[in-house]
Amino acid sequence: MFVFYRIEDFILLEKLQLIKLIVERGFVIQLPQLRLGNFGFNKCRQLETLAEKGMIEIKEERSDVFCFVEKYNVIYRGAGRSLLALLYFCQTEKSIFIVDENETMIRGLAKEMNIQTCSLIEFYKDTLNDEKYLPFIIEIKKNGMIK
Repeated sequence: MFVFYRIEDFILLEKLQLIKLIVERGFVIQLPQLRLGNFGFNKCRQLETLAEKGMIEIKEERSDVFCFVEKYNVIYRGAGRSLLALLYFCQTEKSIFIVDENETMIRGLAKEMNIQTCSLIEFYKDTLNDEKYLPFIIEIKKNGMIK
């Protein structure tokens, strides 16, 4: 199971029509329900439609997520509540957290919480390993073209 830190990375793969292939190969992409609150109506609707099509699982968080966030917000003030809730979701679901290499603080927190991470490129190689789109995805990421 995989969870994207940057939903834009997921949407890029969806626009390239690669998510369907990833799901067909048996990989599961999850999104915590609370995370939908971070997005506008159109993006939420887009994600909900993809969930209806079986391309992503939108899951409820465990009831103790808020206790976890409050406890660790004292220790990791700079992380923010939303990131802490996302990390807890990854931890409890035993999901791999897809986050760029340059997000060192986030990767460090994930490591401290025993959450496995990988980059978008590593995810792509592990799931599809199709050279057709890889240079394109690398170029987009390198130039910061997806926001």
